[in-house]
Amino acid sequence: MTNTGLLCYINHMEPLPSSGQRLWRGHLLVRCSVSSFGSAVYIGSSFSHFQKRFYGQSDLVDVNAPYGIFLPACIPYSSNKSVSRYLASLYYGISVLPFLFRLRPTVVVSSYPYASAVFASFVYSVLTRAKLVLDFRDSPAKSFGNGTLTRIISLLFSSIELALIAPSVFYCSKIVGPGDSVLSYLYRSSPLFSLLSSRINSKYSTLLMPYEYPPSYRLPPVTSLAASKVSAVIFAGSLVEAFDLLSLIDLFSSFGERHQLWIAGDGPLRSQVEYLSSSNPNVSYLGGLASLDLSSYLERASVGILPYSCGKEFDSHVTNKFPEYLAHGLRLIVPAWCSEMASLVEVNQLGLVYNSLPELVAIVNGEVSLVPSSLACSQALEFYGKYFSPLAFAQSCDLLFSQI
Repeated sequence: MTNTGLLCYINHMEPLPSSGQRLWRGHLLVRCSVSSFGSAVYIGSSFSHFQKRFYGQSDLVDVNAPYGIFLPACIPYSSNKSVSRYLASLYYGISVLPFLFRLRPTVVVSSYPYASAVFASFVYSVLTRAKLVLDFRDSPAKSFGNGTLTRIISLLFSSIELALIAPSVFYCSKIVGPGDSVLSYLYRSSPLFSLLSSRINSKYSTLLMPYEYPPSYRLPPVTSLAASKVSAVIFAGSLVEAFDLLSLIDLFSSFGERHQLWIAGDGPLRSQVEYLSSSNPNVSYLGGLASLDLSSYLERASVGILPYSCGKEFDSHVTNKFPEYLAHGLRLIVPAWCSEMASLVEVNQLGLVYNSLPELVAIVNGEVSLVPSSLACSQALEFYGKYFSPLAFAQSCDLLFSQI
């Protein structure tokens, strides 16, 4: 029997939150959809895309939560640029289909770049006449390298992804994503997708990356928030090669004790980060913190840094950490090659942009004040509230739901 008014969101990129942890973009979309559809379900995986590990039962949210989370099987992969990652995506797509027919949703929101799950959603939607929405959160297949053979492999996988997603692009009611530049990067990184550009552009709407405070966290008043901040730069995120963390730690070894670097997170680089931090008095590795504990450090830090490694694949990226830093009144330091975030920072006076490590040294070494004033904290919080808060996201979701 069909459940009328049921929305189903499919994504296994975002880790499932533990009890008391904050919700991510896909979880917030599901929560917002309850008021429009009556009920909603999030389909995710127990495998963390970011940390490359399986979550245990103690890590996972209760499957009987109001918006219900199911956990299809998934096979592990060690790198985003590996064949096993594509096999994992294929296996995930296959495992999603039985869940859809069991749940019988009337609207399916499928997160790309997991093309096999998108195709499974398409098959279900055609057979049941359900509405289909595509969420272009990220780019498709990353290149395996610069060699001739690896380029051929990349082209092969890109062709397979195009074949899987093309029917969904023509059939779906709407396509959403966290920013317009996501599309330009999509077409540039996978030229085959430019064949679908006119159809994609005609259905596309922006649905920004929101941030919600941990359930039990209460942000202090702006004046108290600014007064509590110390001269500390914080990085909070996955310890992966996408971030030039090792160079950042080395950079802080040349500063006096007046500047501190705090690193919070977990991932493949953890052992190296721990080792280098232990011998550097200016660097503190905080470990993988729960949301509430992380907020207490973000509240005390002055600057949030996003030290992405140099590369064009990040130029259209707006990470979850961008609104998270703003929500705690931090100024931002971002590299110029992250053009989307760099533009937001410069135009809205949210922090500083660096073009090279020497520029970053000058910024941190005191040529520009790091500790934000009450005015700077207010600017950050105002920008967050207008574009990235749960309320702003809910309004965007309401508009999306009214169009499908």
